[in-house]
Formats: sequence, structure tokens, C-alpha cells
Amino acid sequence: MKMSHRKNATTRSPFVLLLLFLLVLIFLSPACVTTYERPIQSYEQQPPPHRSIDLRNIEGVWSITSNNYPGKLEFHRAGNRWAGRINFDPHQRWDELTDIFFDPRTGEIQFTRPTYGTRYSGTLSGNHFAGTFTERGLSYPWEASRELADLPRLVDLRMIQGLWHITSNSNPGKVEFYWARNRWAGRINFDPNQRWDELSDIFFNSRTGEIQFTRPTYGTRYSGTLSDGRFTGNFTERGLSYPWNAKRALAPRAIDLRLIQGFWNMTSNTYPGRLEFYSVGSHWAGRINFDPNLPWDELTDIHFDSRTGEIQFTRPTYGTKYSGTLSGNRFTGTFTERGLSYSWEAKRSR
Repeated sequence: MKMSHRKNATTRSPFVLLLLFLLVLIFLSPACVTTYERPIQSYEQQPPPHRSIDLRNIEGVWSITSNNYPGKLEFHRAGNRWAGRINFDPHQRWDELTDIFFDPRTGEIQFTRPTYGTRYSGTLSGNHFAGTFTERGLSYPWEASRELADLPRLVDLRMIQGLWHITSNSNPGKVEFYWARNRWAGRINFDPNQRWDELSDIFFNSRTGEIQFTRPTYGTRYSGTLSDGRFTGNFTERGLSYPWNAKRALAPRAIDLRLIQGFWNMTSNTYPGRLEFYSVGSHWAGRINFDPNLPWDELTDIHFDSRTGEIQFTRPTYGTKYSGTLSGNRFTGTFTERGLSYSWEAKRSR
């Protein structure tokens, strides 16, 4: 009887073990499915949505102190996007910023200086930023205030008005500052066919000679200083810095329009009109008209070189800048309006 009892127990044990194995397998199956699907449903792994930034409220140059190190911080327009750069170097070697974020409602700001892997965060209050930055795992304070000269202002370019010969990283061209309608403006040209690019974000400090401007066509930001009638500085394009300098094309002087005095029949981008240069008291003046039923528009910023025949003038009503050359009794040239360039010509009226 004892032998028979052991035999039956030995026979049943495999079936019991199999049954237990199946129960454990069934129990673990839902857990395996849940563990597999969890990463797919996890929202924490999704990248943050892309945010477009608007830095108009903080555009310009700021004096920054970063853990007691003084420098400059700038936010500016570069082509069709906003950009920033930072500089703790007296030789003006700027570092481009990345990952810029600014909330104009709360004043919160964040940006990275990738050269050193430094991440800045802070808050704007009035014209002052305060916050912390992290470098090599350590946190330090920083603050920035708007430079007095860069507070919202009207720019005055009378000291540098006119045409300048510019050399930009060995490329020769022309840069010009002029009065257009009710504001100061500028344009730059590296093209022998005279296709000018309008400048934006122009700043000039007549006390220090500091100048800044942007060529938005290529997102190029220029900065420099005027000394002894010559600009020298650097410009930034695609994250790289290059040198530039500029000298006046012609020294400021009184104009003499006797050679071109009188009426001219003008065609401006196929539109016919009339142009006149005349003497008013002790100075020369000019005017232009494309509609006999409307009054004439006075010209400004007139320049004429009787030796070369080069002429320049502005129709301030529309901010139109004309340039050209006299050959015989005929002017030919181009004019710029709203950033576009067109042709014009004029012949003496008989």
C-alpha cells in the first residue's frame, strides 16, 4: 500500500507543475502588454512645440554683467528672423546666441551661448534684466540694462549723411545715409549694376562715433566706430565675423548746378515727368513733377559733380533716391523706392 501511494503522487506532480506554469503565464501576460505600450503612450517623450519669437520689445544693445564680468548683449533682426549675440571681448568678437525665447507678457527670457555651453534665464522688469546662468553645472547671477544711447530714440545721421566707399571683407561697394521723407535711411550696394539694398535698424551715436546697421537681404549686422572720417568695425553673417571699413566718397561741400540749371524732360520707370534745377537766393535747389495737375515736389540731398557728371538727389515725398550720370545733354541712372531699383533718364527741354 505504501508503494502504491508514492507512485500516484509521482504521477500527479507533473500535471500540477504544468497547471501552475500556465496560471503564472496568464497572470503575467497583461503586465507584459502594458509594459510594451507604455513608451508609445508617454507624452513626456514628445518634443516641445516650435515657438516663433518676437524680440521687438528688447531689440537693441544691452550692457550685461555676467558674474561680475561686463559685456554687451544685443538682439536684432537678421533677414526674416530674430537673432542675438553676446560679447565680453574688448576686440568685439561676438558670439551668436541660440535657443532664444522671450515672453513679452511675463518678461521671461532664455538663451544659450553655445561657445561655452552657457544657458541664461531671467526676467525683464522695466529696462533691466536679472537672472542666473548655468555653466559647467554651476549657477551664477547676471543682469543687463539698456544702454542709454540705445533706448527708443530718433536717429540723427546728419554727421554721416552722404555717400561712403565701403570695403566689406575685401569686397568693395558703397554705403549711403540720407533723409527720406520724414526719416533718416540708408542703403548699401556691392553690385556694379547699382541694385541697392535698403538698411534697417540703423543706430549712430554722434558723441562716440559708434554705428550699427543691418543689411536684411542677407541678415548681415554691421557695427563699428567713426574716427578721423573713417569707419572701422566688424560685421556678422551666418555666425561668422568679418572686418569692414568705409571712407567718405566725396567731402561735404557747396553744390554748383550751373551746368545743369533749367528744365529737363524726365522718364522715370516709363513714367514721363519734368525735372528742374534752379537758384534760390544764395543756394541751389531742385524740384520734380509727374502730374501737371499737382504741385511740384521739392528735392533734397542734391549732389552734382561737374567733373564726372555724377548726380544724386532725393524726392522726399516718396523717399525716392535717384543716382545717375550726365553724358552730353542726357542723364541716365537708377532710383530706389520701397527697396526696389528702377531706371530713369532725362534730356534737356528745348
